[in-house]
Amino acid sequence: MVDAPKYEKGKLYDISIIDFHRNPDQPRKYFDTEALERMMKNHNYKQEDLTGIVHKSQPMISLILSLNHLPQQIRDECRSDPTVPRAVLIAIAQKKQERSMLRLYNEYRAKGLTREEIKKEAGDRKARTASQYANLIDALDKQLCALDRNNWTEDDKVLLRDTLVNHRETVEKLLDSEQATPLAAAAKSRALA
Repeated sequence: MVDAPKYEKGKLYDISIIDFHRNPDQPRKYFDTEALERMMKNHNYKQEDLTGIVHKSQPMISLILSLNHLPQQIRDECRSDPTVPRAVLIAIAQKKQERSMLRLYNEYRAKGLTREEIKKEAGDRKARTASQYANLIDALDKQLCALDRNNWTEDDKVLLRDTLVNHRETVEKLLDSEQATPLAAAAKSRALA
């Protein structure tokens, strides 16, 4: 662990970020994430090194640094309006795609979503229920059945075929891991006959 950096002229951000984290009653702003990143770069710190400097756990530092992945539009708005809680921004930053982050941020602004609602929305796909996956598969099946491939190039057709083959392998693996239902058992016995 490293000691807090000494004050150097022109490096006020080091002192302000340290002071910010030592005085948590101050209003929270977005800028601390950029200051932490600058400290890491300018002093060759690792996240673990920052724990002793700003008195935050390494997982919390990692979450704060994740805000640097937010789209520029969101970061700019948060600079001018610091009322958006950092916890909300962290939940939004958990999304992988920029358009998903923007959509979620705009929903937060328009509907006043709570942090819990944003976390639920931003949650990973593993949190979906079996019925939600069944609905997704049914919707995809309807779209695939309605495909009109007449105007497709040969490359487009090959791409779709290859993708479907990959998905078939995934489906077969999923089906093999499940117990046979009466319908599946009857179909399997017909295939073997």
